[in-house]
Amino acid sequence: MIAVLFLALPHPSIASNCQVEKSDKTIVITQVYDGDSVKSSTGEKVRLIGVNTTEMNYKKGMPQAFAKKAKRFLQTKILNKKVSLSLGKEKSDRYGRTLAHIFTLAGENVQQSLLANGLAFHVIIPPNLKYKNCYQAAEKLAKSKNVGLWANKISHPTLINEKYNSETGFQSIQGKVKQIIRNKSNIKLKLAENFSLRIDKKNLPYFDSIQINQLRNKQIVVRGWISSFKNQFQMRVRHPETIQILK
Repeated sequence: MIAVLFLALPHPSIASNCQVEKSDKTIVITQVYDGDSVKSSTGEKVRLIGVNTTEMNYKKGMPQAFAKKAKRFLQTKILNKKVSLSLGKEKSDRYGRTLAHIFTLAGENVQQSLLANGLAFHVIIPPNLKYKNCYQAAEKLAKSKNVGLWANKISHPTLINEKYNSETGFQSIQGKVKQIIRNKSNIKLKLAENFSLRIDKKNLPYFDSIQINQLRNKQIVVRGWISSFKNQFQMRVRHPETIQILK
């Protein structure tokens, strides 16, 4: 059984609370790259806040499971149509893409729809936390119905024991916190000799409500992007609700 460690998820009925509160701009979508990134008629690239879909793998080969379905879903909803954007507090990412919540002119939250249909994973990246609870509820609804990604092994976490030997990129992992290392710039939770979770100093204020030391020797599940350097792997953890503890 998996329980959210830091905050109970809202009931699925709350998933209706994703309505647009403020529209910052209106654009026309002329290209859909995949399930979570699009392009406007003015050339502006937009990355959807709060979701991550599986990879199309344009340069590597075969798309991952549900990547094409997520892309087609987005195309059906917004391609060659006018949409409204609600921008994040952090307005762009390191690739120069605009970070936004996308709404159809009928008021449908596109991220919520992707999550509720099991076509995306919910991700939490501060400071863009608007609609976080609503998106959690939408994902929980899809999981309860066992639809889309949640009926496929791609949603199963990779188990880490003594050594991590899987891929980089977006992953869900499960492992035991064997060591907690604190330094001036971050806190690292060691799950294996070559794998750590990293909480950067700038994100520590989000963790005020928990005792990180209590994670020691606990089996946890974490979802995020894995990077590697000199045969060492790490995943940045930006928000406590990213971490789940197994009971």
